[in-house]
Amino acid sequence: MQAKWTQDILDEALGSLARDRPDIAPEKLTRLRELINSAIPDCLVTGYEPLIEGLKLPDPKDRHVLAAAIKIGAQVIVTANLKHFPAELIAPWNIEAKSPGRLRARPDQHRRQDRVRLRPGHRGLTRTAP
Repeated sequence: MQAKWTQDILDEALGSLARDRPDIAPEKLTRLRELINSAIPDCLVTGYEPLIEGLKLPDPKDRHVLAAAIKIGAQVIVTANLKHFPAELIAPWNIEAKSPGRLRARPDQHRRQDRVRLRPGHRGLTRTAP
């Protein structure tokens, strides 16, 4: 498995952290972004933006996650809010949504060659390696 994310996902996660922890200096959040991006080679997904407008989800602000999943051929979106990714709207791309706890509880369900994209603190995507 390999973690992957987008700059949009990091913006959302770090923005949430900044709101929840106003005591953390902006410089430290910038450094955290740098560390996250340098932790795993080839972690950033790009080029998904043209897909966003054509996607439908209950919360339009989540479309970037589905677009990134489609771009890399993900099999799973890992999210704490499954209601934002209903099966009938993501199944056409052969993607399913799972909770982070379910993924951690049953890692044996994923083949070794599968990759996982994790959104720090919230979402991720799984895809079969090429």
